[in-house]
Order: sequence, then C-alpha cells, then structure tokens
Amino acid sequence: MSYWRCLDTSPDELRLDTTLKCGQAFRWRLSGPDEWSCAFKGKLISIRQTETSVEYRSYPTTTTDIGLFLREYFQLHINLSDCYKRWSKADKHFAKIAGGFRGIRILKQDPVENLFCFICSQNNNIKRIEQMVREDRKGWVSWMELDEIIKNLCDHLTSTSTYQSNIALYFFRSPLNVLFAKTSTLCERYGKPIHTHNSHTYYDFPLLSSLSHASLESELRDLGFGYRAKYIAETAKLLEKRGEDWLTGLRTCGYEEAKELLTQLSGVGPKVADCVLLMSLDKPNAIPIDTHVWQIAKRSYGFSSSASSKTLTPRMYTEIAEYFRRLFGEYSGWAHSVLFTADLKAFENRQDVDKALNGMTKSKKKKRKADSQKIDKDIEKISRDFENLEKTSANANSGSSEIIDASDSINADKALRRSRRLRVQ
Repeated sequence: MSYWRCLDTSPDELRLDTTLKCGQAFRWRLSGPDEWSCAFKGKLISIRQTETSVEYRSYPTTTTDIGLFLREYFQLHINLSDCYKRWSKADKHFAKIAGGFRGIRILKQDPVENLFCFICSQNNNIKRIEQMVREDRKGWVSWMELDEIIKNLCDHLTSTSTYQSNIALYFFRSPLNVLFAKTSTLCERYGKPIHTHNSHTYYDFPLLSSLSHASLESELRDLGFGYRAKYIAETAKLLEKRGEDWLTGLRTCGYEEAKELLTQLSGVGPKVADCVLLMSLDKPNAIPIDTHVWQIAKRSYGFSSSASSKTLTPRMYTEIAEYFRRLFGEYSGWAHSVLFTADLKAFENRQDVDKALNGMTKSKKKKRKADSQKIDKDIEKISRDFENLEKTSANANSGSSEIIDASDSINADKALRRSRRLRVQ
C-alpha cells in the first residue's frame, strides 16, 4: 500500500461511518480503526477518518490520482455545510437531527454496480445486501437445510447443557446467523481478485460481460439470490446488448425520462430507479421512498396512511417525493438521505442525536417509568410478604398452630420474578 495522503475535507463535509453504512454502497469494508477499504477497477483503495479530514491510500501504487477519483466519488465539489444550513432553515425537523448526522453525502457510483446492487436490495436489509454482493459472504442455506438446522437446535434446547441451550437461543434470535460459509458472492464468483489486505481478499465488481452468460440465472439461484436471479440475468443481457454507454448516458436525460427508461429494465421499480438515479446518474432530486421514509413522512411530516391501505401506494409514493422536493429544493435527495440515515437502527445510539424526535421514544420512556414504579410496589409487597412469613415461621417454632398463607408466598415469588424481568429490560 502507498503512504497516506490527505483528501482535504472536514468531518462536517464528509463522515465515513455514516456515508458508507447508510445503504448507498455495499462493498466498503471496515479494515482497521476508522479505516475502510474497497476495490475499484483494479485498485484497492483504503480511506480513514481523522479528527480534521479524510486520508487515503491505494494498492498498487500508481501515477493515477486516486484523490481526484475520490473527490468525484464523494462529490466534494458540493458544499455540504451550506446545504445543511438551507435544509435546516426550511425544516425544523431536519434542524434537530442535523447536529448528530453531519457529513452525510450522496456518492457518485458506477451505474452498472449501483443498478445490480439495488436489484439485490428488494425485500432486503443493508447487511443482507452486503452479504450478497461483496466478498466472503456466509451463504444462505436452502429451506431443507434450514429445517434440519432448526431440528438440531430444538434438540439442543431440550438438552441439559446450558452452553448448548445458549447457542441454540442465539441462533433463533438471529436467523441470519444460521448460515454456511460455502457460498460465494457476486464479486467473489464473477469479479477479479485485486489485493489481500489484513487477511482479507478484495474483489472488483464483475464486468458486465461476466454477468451476461446463459447460465447466470441458475448459478445465482444456487448462490441464494432467489427470484432476484432472474432480474439480474435479464437486465445483464439487455445492458450487454445496449452497451454500458446507454446506462451512463441517462445522466444527460431529465429526471422523468431517465426514470421511465430505467423502469423498463427487469426488476427495476420506482424505488430502485430512484436509488440509481440519485446515487449514480446525477439526479440529486431523486427521492427513493421505502417503508423507512414512509414512516418518517407519517411520523414527522403529517402524512396519514389510508385506513384501507397498509402498504405504500404509488400515489402516496409520488406525494411524499414531491413534498420533499418542494421542501428541500434542488438537492432534496441528499436531504432525504440524512433523514433516512438518522432513522436507521444502526445509528439509534449516537450520543448527539435528539432521541425525542421519535414519538415511540417518549412512549417507551413512559412505559419504563411505569414499570419502574411497579417494581418499587412489587419490592414493597415482597418485603411485607417475607415479614409475614418470618412471623409465621416464628409462631410455628413457638408451637403456634397458625397456618402459612400459601397465596402470600406465591405472590411474593411472582413479584420477585417480575422485578427481575423488568430489571433486565
């Protein structure tokens, strides 16, 4: 690896921990303390956050200016601090979360990679998309294999071994950990290995030519891609026929025209199209609406869901997107990304986030206070019950014929168990 160089950008302009983990790009890997690495077109690039800037290095060392590539990739020509000021002035909700989520930028990615990654994103979460796309994924098991694993775990649960029971409970609580390490990823199977760094081999994203062969769909199904395999195979064939320039050329089209053309591809609906338009095709006003953003719109922006519809309708999708465009202006897609990131569970414990923004937080605090008061009452009841038991025991020892009230001891036991549960929570 080459020596570290400065990208000359402040943390207010670029924060790696949020920008690289908010569901835009899925191949960056944490490779050291505050260091992230990813392979791009034959080079491994590592970047790290410092107190004042971002530093980068690459392998192999090259005369190519990696700094120029990264400045374009992170779109550093856009003054993010000025954008935050405008968005905060336009929206009090944004103003409240801005302090805890500065430096979140929209990446300018390769359109082919961006498109296939978001075809994989359907009915998936960020972690699972990463496991499908980048190297060294732990592969999903088949349903038959999963049934066998669950059967074995049930056997563990009936065992007298505490260790075995704990292992089984762990797997039940996190089903995605019930995985085999035998399945390769999109990059590992079809991409080119670039470099091994800190015991990990990094791969380039596959070339379009390597994704357009006849057996791709069946191969991807074997790798656990499910119904997405068909979409990837069909879109790869179409792009190979039209050429990559057709996709990149959508950067010069207007938003509506580019979106209409994208949605003609297999597996590309409005949300996937908006993701690709925003993150690789120079459409900063594209606003992907998923269930996260829908909940944000209902919770913080006055949108109410129809009593007859429990899913996001096309009409509601359009209304929410248009609302945010009017509210935030030209770079509304960027502002939307900050709102989206602040709502992700992965970032809910950031110390500088205003937790009171989430309506559920207040209700949880109320419940916790009520539970705490209940615990205090239970403890008082337990104390009285034990005092009564001690008195009864003392009377029994002195020859008294008083009978112990069984209900008191049962209630004491119930209260004690309840207090323990609540303390754990």
